[in-house]
Amino acid sequence: MNQLKKENVQFPIENEFPSNPALVRLDDYTFRDYLHNKGLDADTCSFHVQFFFVFMATIPFHTITINNLKISIRKYKEHLDRVIISRRDFVSKRNELLKCLTYYIQYLFEIKKIDVRPDFSLVQFSDPIFDDLGCQYFRDYIRSFIKRGYSYVSDKINSIRHFLKRIPIPPCKVEKLTLEHVKNYEKIYFAERVSREEITVQTARRQLDRVKRFLNYLRDTKVIRFSYTLTCDFVDTGSRDNEYVKSEYLIKFYNTILHCNTLTSEKYLCIFLLLIETGCRPIEICNLRYSDFHETESLISLHCIKSDRRQLKIDPYIKQFVINYIHKQRKCLLPNEFIFVDEGGTPLVTKDISETIRRYNYLTFGQIVFSAKSLRHTFITNALDEKNDFDKVSKTVGHKDWRATMHYLHRSVKRMLDNTLPFNPNTRSY
Repeated sequence: MNQLKKENVQFPIENEFPSNPALVRLDDYTFRDYLHNKGLDADTCSFHVQFFFVFMATIPFHTITINNLKISIRKYKEHLDRVIISRRDFVSKRNELLKCLTYYIQYLFEIKKIDVRPDFSLVQFSDPIFDDLGCQYFRDYIRSFIKRGYSYVSDKINSIRHFLKRIPIPPCKVEKLTLEHVKNYEKIYFAERVSREEITVQTARRQLDRVKRFLNYLRDTKVIRFSYTLTCDFVDTGSRDNEYVKSEYLIKFYNTILHCNTLTSEKYLCIFLLLIETGCRPIEICNLRYSDFHETESLISLHCIKSDRRQLKIDPYIKQFVINYIHKQRKCLLPNEFIFVDEGGTPLVTKDISETIRRYNYLTFGQIVFSAKSLRHTFITNALDEKNDFDKVSKTVGHKDWRATMHYLHRSVKRMLDNTLPFNPNTRSY
């Protein structure tokens, strides 16, 4: 509960703050005047600066010096950078917090509470904190991006860690890496998964491209002597995705959310169930108002710019999850109020849903297995596989043009041919 209360004040760092935010108090009047004179939001800025003192809880206001201020800021930055490794959506919040702290330091300098203005940029990232698996070349490679001003390196870190943990040599001895090791990694973890339609060609290409850039760095620094090129199987063809999620993955994902003991997990469990039940777009979940949910008839109204408003029947089991969420967390909703909002009461956006799906993917599988879009593709493919009326499926998912649905019909037929016949008549391969 304490952690959730911290989230309610819009500061999403896990459970690492002292519980008493009044250990240090800002000179509210003069600092607010300073902010007003600069045309800044005094309430937001002073509120964000408070978290610096809450986190440190060791700097009395009357004893601030340039030395202990630099040390404290360094530790504060390291903590925020550490959060970014596991929280992709935290970059903008981290920069906002440090930017407000910059204003406070300038204020201290101008009122002569400190003698020297710090000669570093707070918002610039410090040395990244992550597990390099004992590979110094890995750390040096990521550090090179930080020095060039890259604000987000988590994707690079995750992809390279995935690679280093699965090659048959210790990461600390990467100089013994061979092209055969890389090709086997590509085949086992990407080519075969693409052929089983567990991931798309685009996803495989993105992951392998990050590995390729790391290998280019190792070659340029003369750690390895070979060059790695992606096979033609991973060349971008410009075709549309049709990501399919197996039922056992959906069940594991569902159980992960179900057993997370947080208030937000209940909200995102409802969203996940609605996505797999209706095949709707994430934006349509964000647009849901209380008036769109018809409890008695078990109906839900969906709409967005891409599709007309439509009413769909939902399973009573899923309806009850939504009812429980509304009664517990969204009491006294007015008809025009949004059902799903963040901790500050702002309606969710598609990015919130996408990032949450990513986060629960890591909790469940240790990697990204599917996206919010994959759930829609899976619903459409399953609906066509089960021989439902084509026009009805098209209208259910909000396709204005039947040709959009035809794409899934083609992939559905291909999957059935590949999986049910002793040979594929399209290729005549046994």
